Amino acid sequence: MTQIANKHTEVITLACGKSKIGDSSAVRVLCDGLVENKTLKNISLTECDLTDSCAMIVGSFLRGNTSLETVWLSGNKNIGDTGALALLAALSEGDDVNKTLHYIIMGWNGVSPECQEKCARLAHGRMVFLSDECPSINAWILREIE
Repeated sequence: MTQIANKHTEVITLACGKSKIGDSSAVRVLCDGLVENKTLKNISLTECDLTDSCAMIVGSFLRGNTSLETVWLSGNKNIGDTGALALLAALSEGDDVNKTLHYIIMGWNGVSPECQEKCARLAHGRMVFLSDECPSINAWILREIE
């Protein structure tokens, strides 16, 4: 997957959803393979059985990334507060915070409501937690208009 994305600069979205790559070594290979990529805008890792360890790897990868705009991580029930806080750190802590990422989209994970609120607040809306009330990014964006 990473070879295709790196070789073909017209590839702007990498959808790995439902691939069950939840092993942290597989996530590390994916992230390491995308380190040099400067054209990828979106990556979907929805329903991939990702864990807190995987989220920590993704968070570390995001610190050095300058092209991604949206990362989809919803439906990974084994990402809890620890993983969410690691992702938040990539957006809000240190000299190497990611300034180009628009959204990390989560939801239907194991993140507590308190941690969701903290992440959404400290990430200034860049961490989105979808739910049954707001099941899509469009519903989430429109939630304050209604």
